[in-house]
Amino acid sequence: MAKKPRKPLVSTTERAILITGTIFVISMIEGLVQYTFAEMKSEKTSFWDAWKDLPDKNELLRMAAVVLVVSSISGGAVSLIENRIRVRRSQ
Repeated sequence: MAKKPRKPLVSTTERAILITGTIFVISMIEGLVQYTFAEMKSEKTSFWDAWKDLPDKNELLRMAAVVLVVSSISGGAVSLIENRIRVRRSQ
Protein backbone atom coordinates (compact mmCIF):
# COMPACT_ATOMS: atom_id res chain seq x y z
CA MET A 1 0.00 0.00 0.00
CA ALA A 2 1.38 3.42 -0.97
CA LYS A 3 2.07 5.82 1.83
CA LYS A 4 -0.19 8.83 2.01
CA PRO A 5 1.81 12.08 1.83
CA ARG A 6 2.14 13.69 5.22
CA LYS A 7 0.89 17.21 5.73
CA PRO A 8 3.71 19.65 6.60
CA LEU A 9 3.83 20.73 10.24
CA VAL A 10 4.17 24.39 9.27
CA SER A 11 3.24 26.47 6.25
CA THR A 12 5.85 27.86 3.86
CA THR A 13 5.43 31.32 5.39
CA GLU A 14 5.73 29.99 8.93
CA ARG A 15 8.87 28.07 7.93
CA ALA A 16 10.43 31.19 6.40
CA ILE A 17 9.63 33.23 9.52
CA LEU A 18 11.03 30.51 11.77
CA ILE A 19 14.28 30.24 9.78
CA THR A 20 14.73 34.01 9.48
CA GLY A 21 13.88 34.54 13.15
CA THR A 22 16.35 31.91 14.27
CA ILE A 23 19.10 33.40 12.12
CA PHE A 24 18.22 36.88 13.45
CA VAL A 25 18.46 35.84 17.12
CA ILE A 26 21.76 33.99 16.65
CA SER A 27 23.25 36.81 14.56
CA MET A 28 22.10 39.50 17.01
CA ILE A 29 23.73 37.67 19.91
CA GLU A 30 26.90 37.27 17.84
CA GLY A 31 26.82 40.99 17.01
CA LEU A 32 26.48 41.92 20.68
CA VAL A 33 29.37 39.62 21.58
CA GLN A 34 31.54 41.26 18.88
CA TYR A 35 30.50 44.70 20.18
CA THR A 36 31.45 43.62 23.70
CA PHE A 37 34.86 42.39 22.52
CA ALA A 38 35.51 45.75 20.86
CA GLU A 39 34.44 47.63 24.00
CA MET A 40 36.54 45.32 26.16
CA LYS A 41 39.60 46.03 24.04
CA SER A 42 39.10 49.79 23.82
CA GLU A 43 38.20 50.23 27.50
CA LYS A 44 40.74 47.66 28.71
CA THR A 45 38.20 45.92 30.90
CA SER A 46 36.87 42.40 31.38
CA PHE A 47 34.34 40.87 29.01
CA TRP A 48 31.60 40.83 31.66
CA ASP A 49 32.19 44.47 32.62
CA ALA A 50 31.99 45.44 28.94
CA TRP A 51 28.87 43.25 28.49
CA LYS A 52 27.05 45.31 31.14
CA ASP A 53 27.48 48.42 28.96
CA LEU A 54 25.45 47.55 25.86
CA PRO A 55 25.00 50.02 23.00
CA ASP A 56 22.53 52.87 23.39
CA LYS A 57 19.02 52.46 21.96
CA ASN A 58 19.73 54.11 18.59
CA GLU A 59 22.90 52.11 17.99
CA LEU A 60 21.13 48.91 19.04
CA LEU A 61 18.27 49.64 16.62
CA ARG A 62 20.74 50.26 13.76
CA MET A 63 22.50 47.00 14.61
CA ALA A 64 19.15 45.16 14.69
CA ALA A 65 18.16 46.65 11.32
CA VAL A 66 21.37 45.45 9.67
CA VAL A 67 21.06 42.02 11.28
CA LEU A 68 17.40 41.79 10.15
CA VAL A 69 18.32 42.54 6.53
CA VAL A 70 21.15 39.98 6.56
CA SER A 71 18.93 37.43 8.34
CA SER A 72 16.21 37.89 5.72
CA ILE A 73 18.72 37.35 2.93
CA SER A 74 20.09 34.27 4.72
CA GLY A 75 16.58 32.90 5.32
CA GLY A 76 15.74 33.41 1.65
CA ALA A 77 18.95 31.66 0.64
CA VAL A 78 18.13 28.69 2.89
CA SER A 79 14.64 28.44 1.36
CA LEU A 80 16.05 28.70 -2.17
CA ILE A 81 18.62 25.98 -1.50
CA GLU A 82 15.98 23.72 0.08
CA ASN A 83 13.73 24.20 -2.95
CA ARG A 84 16.55 23.52 -5.45
CA ILE A 85 17.66 20.26 -3.87
CA ARG A 86 15.58 17.37 -2.78
CA VAL A 87 15.90 16.86 0.92
CA ARG A 88 14.99 13.41 2.11
CA ARG A 89 12.88 13.76 5.23
CA SER A 90 13.43 11.20 7.94
CA GLN A 91 10.39 9.11 8.73
